[in-house]
Amino acid sequence: MWKAAEVNITGPNARKIMEPQPSLRIFTRRHYSITAVTADKPRVELPDGQKASDKQLADTFGPFLANAGTYEIRGNEITIRPTLAKSPKGRRRQRGRKGIEVIAESSCFRASGYSFGR
Repeated sequence: MWKAAEVNITGPNARKIMEPQPSLRIFTRRHYSITAVTADKPRVELPDGQKASDKQLADTFGPFLANAGTYEIRGNEITIRPTLAKSPKGRRRQRGRKGIEVIAESSCFRASGYSFGR
């Protein structure tokens, strides 16, 4: 099981997030599960006992990622095959990410854009 300790975002809006929002990544021998808040700050709480507006729902559930399925590592590439995802579109995609490194001795997993450790 891995938890993000730091997030490095590259590209035009490059930045480093030293205290990322909650996330949980579980990898077994063949399966994985990922849930994560993808925002830079805590999500907006929905009002109690009231109907939430479309904006409030979007602000709360938009920056949330959830998917699970199987994965395969070949050389320095990981491919995940979601069988369940928050977004039906996300479930149909296979994702390949090059530049991974698996370090069993330290229970660490690194991929381009990601670094997880216990």
